[in-house]
Amino acid sequence: LEFRKLPDDSDPDEENNETTVYPGIGHTVNISGGGVLFITKYEIKMEELLELRMNLPKRRNLITRARPVRIEPVEMYGEKRHAVAVCFEGIKESDRDAIVAFIFERQRELLKRGLDRR
Repeated sequence: LEFRKLPDDSDPDEENNETTVYPGIGHTVNISGGGVLFITKYEIKMEELLELRMNLPKRRNLITRARPVRIEPVEMYGEKRHAVAVCFEGIKESDRDAIVAFIFERQRELLKRGLDRR
């Protein structure tokens, strides 16, 4: 997951392209059709508007806006990090559907692996 901070008055219809720079990097912990939880070394404030670029395996990059709903300090590999839970804002239904399809596919893979271990 990559992200950038946006001003609150930014145009939600502004087009992004492959040259858009996303300086923030996060490790996805949990994802749903409504939001994502990620760990990052970058400090994020509750009121900040973010633009996320997520690479779902076997699918296209998804770009959507999100706002933090919870931020907690965590330690990872002996370093301070931030666990950031965000709620998607204005996500396209096709993007939400792609996320939900990815989740179901991943769950099927995990269940199959669990059944194969018997």
